[in-house]
Amino acid sequence: MPNAKQIAVISAGVLLIAIMILSVVIPLITGIGTNPVVNVEGIYVYNNGNWKKIDTNGTLWLPKDKGTYLIYFRNLNCPACQQFDAAWSDYFKNYMPKSSFNITPVEIVCTYFSSNCQDPSARATFNAFEQSLGQYFGTPYIVLISNGTFIYFNFPPVESNGTFSSQSLNQTITEVLYNYYHPPTQTNTTTTS
Repeated sequence: MPNAKQIAVISAGVLLIAIMILSVVIPLITGIGTNPVVNVEGIYVYNNGNWKKIDTNGTLWLPKDKGTYLIYFRNLNCPACQQFDAAWSDYFKNYMPKSSFNITPVEIVCTYFSSNCQDPSARATFNAFEQSLGQYFGTPYIVLISNGTFIYFNFPPVESNGTFSSQSLNQTITEVLYNYYHPPTQTNTTTTS
């Protein structure tokens, strides 16, 4: 028969194992954590290695501070989003960390646009973009905001074979940001007679 000290050690071991298992299982189930694709409706901002869910109380979300935000509008029931997810994940893991620009990734996730979205914050944000862009809004959709200015909003770039690639996404985002921070100078030419 184990004594009280042995029972305490066994209990502590079982508790530690349970905590370790839950720390792996919960992020897999919820889709929240360091995974580059969130599988739960809502607005998520990536910060310090984790996705943080944002609650706007059912109003439009836009970044309130300075900085560069790369926003991915994603529908869980969207076949094109499911195809883009691989390129987004690769860009998120392999390109974004090496970028000379400090980019904060954001995912705005609904099941299917504002018409099938239980999260009020994501629904309001999807609805605002649907209303403002009309037929030019679909998913997957990428929005790049820097210092409060919309500098890119479009579908992700597509390769000539019709697929998405992280390399093309990186090239597009890098070019847009470079041109934003280093606008081309205009030279005036005057002619003399």
